[in-house]
Amino acid sequence: MSNQHAQRNQAVLTGAVTHIEPLRHTPAGVPVLSIQLQHQSSQQLGEFQRQLDFEFSVRAVGAIAQQLSTRVETGSNLCCWGLMAPGHRSSSFLLLHLQKFELLNCLPQRGQEENHHGSRS
Repeated sequence: MSNQHAQRNQAVLTGAVTHIEPLRHTPAGVPVLSIQLQHQSSQQLGEFQRQLDFEFSVRAVGAIAQQLSTRVETGSNLCCWGLMAPGHRSSSFLLLHLQKFELLNCLPQRGQEENHHGSRS
């Protein structure tokens, strides 16, 4: 395996927000937001179809935490892009550390249609 592939850490997950912690700030003043999402889907694994239903945690830091805190609420459906890493150095519990998000349940305004990613066109 090449070194380029050995260092890849990218994840994309969708889910419905089930819990939002209050926006907090680090001692340096950096905004941090932690949310819980519920993922449900049917995925092809080999020749079998598997029903998935699980919760996962997302942490947003910096400007994206501020944006997320003003745009989502419990029940919002999100597509989350990020990397998987422990919440802190001594933890083995993985979190999705958010790099980008998209609201999926935005209703189009009259005369606008939604594309398959939930963005307005």
